[in-house]
Amino acid sequence: MTSTNPVSATAALLRNRTVQNVGLGIGTAASALVLVSGIIAYPLIELAVYAPLGFLFALIVGIWLGAIWPARLALGVGNGCVLAAFAGLLLVYSPPGRLEINPILFFGVALLFVFAYALVAMCLARGVLARLTRPR
Repeated sequence: MTSTNPVSATAALLRNRTVQNVGLGIGTAASALVLVSGIIAYPLIELAVYAPLGFLFALIVGIWLGAIWPARLALGVGNGCVLAAFAGLLLVYSPPGRLEINPILFFGVALLFVFAYALVAMCLARGVLARLTRPR
């Protein structure tokens, strides 16, 4: 009688390239929807005006890590950061009777958005450049 370990079956499924591609595709689509919705415009403008050094630091670190990390890792971490920052932004914009806007959380969410989109942008730019410079 053989028993199948559900943990090893799940690990084997997650190592499947198709499952990874579907996960990255869903994450990228969710990140694009958050960007297109415009909900992040106010935190990014506030961050750029009141904390430009933090903005530039998060941008540079995101671009740097997006350039040196493997593409799948950078895209996955960037998409995860976007979704985490969106959850934090929903917490910041929760009904005012329950919670006042916490400036630390607000600027943290904005920094996380900058970092995440810098990672994703550098990963995608690196992929485009690799395809353009590939010998034919």
